[in-house]
Amino acid sequence: MPEGQSQDYVLLANVLDASRNASITDLIEGATLREMKRLQRKYNRGKKWSGVPVGALRPGRCTREEIQHRNEDK
Repeated sequence: MPEGQSQDYVLLANVLDASRNASITDLIEGATLREMKRLQRKYNRGKKWSGVPVGALRPGRCTREEIQHRNEDK
Protein backbone atom coordinates (compact mmCIF):
# COMPACT_ATOMS: atom_id res chain seq x y z
CA MET A 1 0.00 0.00 0.00
CA PRO A 2 1.51 3.37 -1.01
CA GLU A 3 2.42 5.71 1.81
CA GLY A 4 -0.26 8.24 2.75
CA GLN A 5 -3.16 6.33 1.22
CA SER A 6 -5.81 4.72 3.36
CA GLN A 7 -7.16 1.25 2.74
CA ASP A 8 -10.49 2.78 1.73
CA TYR A 9 -8.84 4.81 -1.01
CA VAL A 10 -7.03 1.77 -2.39
CA LEU A 11 -10.22 -0.29 -2.28
CA LEU A 12 -12.15 2.45 -4.09
CA ALA A 13 -9.42 2.74 -6.72
CA ASN A 14 -9.56 -1.02 -7.33
CA VAL A 15 -13.34 -0.99 -7.67
CA LEU A 16 -13.28 1.93 -10.09
CA ASP A 17 -10.53 0.32 -12.15
CA ALA A 18 -12.48 -2.94 -12.33
CA SER A 19 -15.68 -1.13 -13.31
CA ARG A 20 -13.95 0.46 -16.32
CA ASN A 21 -13.44 -3.01 -17.77
CA ALA A 22 -16.91 -4.28 -16.88
CA SER A 23 -19.81 -4.39 -19.29
CA ILE A 24 -23.13 -2.76 -18.47
CA THR A 25 -24.51 -6.25 -17.90
CA ASP A 26 -21.83 -6.92 -15.26
CA LEU A 27 -22.67 -3.66 -13.49
CA ILE A 28 -26.42 -4.37 -13.50
CA GLU A 29 -25.88 -7.94 -12.30
CA GLY A 30 -23.67 -6.76 -9.46
CA ALA A 31 -26.17 -4.09 -8.39
CA THR A 32 -29.02 -6.61 -8.52
CA LEU A 33 -27.11 -9.12 -6.37
CA ARG A 34 -26.26 -6.41 -3.81
CA GLU A 35 -29.94 -5.41 -3.65
CA MET A 36 -31.00 -9.05 -3.20
CA LYS A 37 -28.58 -9.42 -0.29
CA ARG A 38 -29.90 -6.20 1.26
CA LEU A 39 -33.50 -7.40 0.96
CA GLN A 40 -32.58 -10.80 2.39
CA ARG A 41 -31.08 -9.13 5.44
CA LYS A 42 -34.08 -6.82 5.84
CA TYR A 43 -36.98 -9.20 5.22
CA ASN A 44 -35.65 -12.75 5.55
CA ARG A 45 -33.35 -12.52 8.59
CA GLY A 46 -30.30 -12.90 6.37
CA LYS A 47 -31.31 -16.34 5.09
CA LYS A 48 -31.23 -17.02 1.37
CA TRP A 49 -34.56 -17.27 -0.37
CA SER A 50 -35.38 -20.66 -1.76
CA GLY A 51 -34.87 -20.91 -5.49
CA VAL A 52 -37.52 -21.21 -8.15
CA PRO A 53 -37.80 -24.68 -9.70
CA VAL A 54 -36.38 -25.01 -13.19
CA GLY A 55 -39.03 -24.28 -15.79
CA ALA A 56 -41.35 -22.43 -13.39
CA LEU A 57 -40.54 -19.08 -14.99
CA ARG A 58 -40.44 -18.74 -18.73
CA PRO A 59 -37.54 -16.82 -20.23
CA GLY A 60 -37.87 -13.91 -22.60
CA ARG A 61 -40.39 -11.22 -23.28
CA CYS A 62 -44.13 -11.56 -23.72
CA THR A 63 -45.36 -12.24 -27.23
CA ARG A 64 -47.63 -9.77 -29.01
CA GLU A 65 -50.48 -12.23 -28.61
CA GLU A 66 -49.99 -12.36 -24.83
CA ILE A 67 -49.87 -8.57 -24.63
CA GLN A 68 -53.07 -8.23 -26.68
CA HIS A 69 -54.92 -10.70 -24.44
CA ARG A 70 -53.70 -8.90 -21.36
CA ASN A 71 -54.91 -5.55 -22.74
CA GLU A 72 -58.31 -7.02 -23.69
CA ASP A 73 -58.96 -7.96 -20.07
CA LYS A 74 -58.76 -4.31 -18.94
